Amino acid sequence: MEVLENSDPTSTVPLPAQLEEPLDNNSCLNSIPAHLRLEHQKILHIWRVMKSLHLNPKKFIMAFLSNNHVEVKTRRAMWGSPDGWTSTRELLDKIHELVHNNGKEGKENWNNYILDEAKLCLASDGPSSHARREGVTWFSANSIGPTFFSAESRLSRDEHLMNVEMPFLYQLIKSKVSSNSPEDFEDKQSKEGTSDLRGLIDLEDNTLPYDSTSKEGSRVERRGHSVSLGACSMTVHTKTIETTSRSFHGTWGYLHSADPQLLAQVNDTDLSLDSYKKSIAGYADKIIKDHKTVPQHPPPIDPIRPHVPDITMLKMMIASDNSSEGIGEVLTGITNQTNETPIEAAGHLQVMEGDLGTYCNLESLRALRRPTTHPDESLGNIFMLLGASHILWNIAQAIFLLHFGDSSNCEDLGAWHTMESLGIAADRPITKKDFTLMVSNMQRVHEVTILHCILDLPSDLIGQTQAQNLDEELPLWDDSRAQTVIDQCYERLFSPKARRAAEKEATKKDSPNPKLANSLLRLHDFATVIEADRAMKAGDIGRLLNMWRMWSVMAQGIKGLNKYAIHLPNVNLANRCTAPGLQKVLQHSMLITPSGRAGHFVGKDFFLEVQNCWLKYVYNNSGIGTNIRRLMDVFSLNISMLRELVRDMAGLSGNNYVQQSHKCRLTTASINSFLKMANQYDPFGTSKKQYNFTPPAIIDIYKKGMVFIKENSKSVNKDKINRFNPAHNLSFEELQLNHHDSETEDEEGI
Repeated sequence: MEVLENSDPTSTVPLPAQLEEPLDNNSCLNSIPAHLRLEHQKILHIWRVMKSLHLNPKKFIMAFLSNNHVEVKTRRAMWGSPDGWTSTRELLDKIHELVHNNGKEGKENWNNYILDEAKLCLASDGPSSHARREGVTWFSANSIGPTFFSAESRLSRDEHLMNVEMPFLYQLIKSKVSSNSPEDFEDKQSKEGTSDLRGLIDLEDNTLPYDSTSKEGSRVERRGHSVSLGACSMTVHTKTIETTSRSFHGTWGYLHSADPQLLAQVNDTDLSLDSYKKSIAGYADKIIKDHKTVPQHPPPIDPIRPHVPDITMLKMMIASDNSSEGIGEVLTGITNQTNETPIEAAGHLQVMEGDLGTYCNLESLRALRRPTTHPDESLGNIFMLLGASHILWNIAQAIFLLHFGDSSNCEDLGAWHTMESLGIAADRPITKKDFTLMVSNMQRVHEVTILHCILDLPSDLIGQTQAQNLDEELPLWDDSRAQTVIDQCYERLFSPKARRAAEKEATKKDSPNPKLANSLLRLHDFATVIEADRAMKAGDIGRLLNMWRMWSVMAQGIKGLNKYAIHLPNVNLANRCTAPGLQKVLQHSMLITPSGRAGHFVGKDFFLEVQNCWLKYVYNNSGIGTNIRRLMDVFSLNISMLRELVRDMAGLSGNNYVQQSHKCRLTTASINSFLKMANQYDPFGTSKKQYNFTPPAIIDIYKKGMVFIKENSKSVNKDKINRFNPAHNLSFEELQLNHHDSETEDEEGI
């Protein structure tokens, strides 16, 4: 006879005989009396039996779930097991439905119960000890590095937090957020695991109702405007050091470690200071062979390996690099940050890169410190390079201004006229604001002019008359026909014979016509800029250096590039004179790809400009006031980390971070607008139409630069040519010593 617990644990009640015997599954249906076949009859019968035993259903279930008797525990073992959870969940759902059917009070009781259970689950979630919480729910500032804000690290932390540490809280928040979307609202009743969480938080209770009769919103808006206006009208009457803001000129930079795979390919001795000085000194008295001056073949393709560069930001220094004294303070500050003494720093080769102003100031400081017997003051160990992006920007600006033309004359066919016909604002690029836009505009002008050169060919060759409008769908040409068109276009406009004929037409005494010569010169000069820009993006250092050599000559014949006319040839020759290993490292370190993607190379000075922009943005929008020491000690050193943090915060807030490359494209409407202008003004001067205005002839700066170099190389006073010699970077003692030790030939082509 079984004994069940009731309100009186000392009394026992005998069960009916039919309930004492175990029931066989096969004979179960036959053994049930006829008056107990229906479900409600069974329920009422069991209730009467429990009542006779002084029990009710709640007491029975409570005793059944809490009694420690072995046979009772055996019979309830499946209730909490995974196999029996489905039926147990159905029982809990029925209890939930029963309580909710008892009106508002029943819903509140159930919600309070679920809330208490949620609190217990949240309290048990996550690591308990302080040591285990470190790196999970809080992070020490000493352990945070640059990789902390990377996408992979953040994803790993999020997955660990969602799946291991606090899965209940994550699912709770996810359920509430998902319930706000219309798609989830339609089928949220069918989602498993969220029914018990729906009533935990009510969105209607989280918002403040707006009463239109109280005008509370208007009062808040007026109060906000009054506070804003009041703050803007405040004035500091008593000025002190603490309340006075002053601007300062600081210098900033970074250390770029060369690619380890690149260093493994070169000889270590080529990277030493002694090897550098011997190589430079060996070219002090070189004789240039005429037949090797101009390269007869394009340089070999030697692309830079795309990889994420190893960059360490330096601490900003309160020193100006716009003077010789300031650049000396900058060099001292860099030495202090590298934990080296001046003697140690002077013992190894230091390769630096900067804009033209920094380069000139370093050369000025080098000249002021001569002669000196102290190696830490001679600056002979510093090899300065010009930033690739600044070279492109400044030379492109000078070439653009040369061919810009007179925008006040509608018959002038300078670059401004082509830009205006393409729908581009024809602003003269005098101020240095957006060099990227300037190069992009030059590319548009260059490409649409080449298209006009092709369309200006005879109609039997291109298959159509001189059209003023192009269709959206262009005709397709096979390879042989396209090659024929290109060859004919070259022979007609771009060959040496065609260029000499155009120059002769522009310089004749009677009715000169420089239109065609000006257009061809613009195509030639703009092509060097476009080629250099594309070579930089592709990381093809051979093509880029070839353009630099051309610019070294062109800079001698153009206004506004007096400093580049001296220092760009110096850098080219110095790069050519160094040892093969150092030469390869220097060339393959001029460009970097910050994202590690191929086809996205930029100059290192361009990357520094981007970092400088981010430094200003983060510092000015931090909301913690202006403090120069904080800018120097915190922001400048960690700008890369802060940039990643800002980008990740934008991603976490729901904004997608999309990397895109800006492409320079010409639309059909823009091309048709240009063709109408070309048909009206005839930029090639091929029509017999008479014009009232004759444009001035543009100087061939490449030819003028070659004439300048030849004349100065043959003159008695060769000071202008000697400025190109990279051996001037060494002091007289270093030059004599290394020139005596170097074993070089008397004549060698450069």
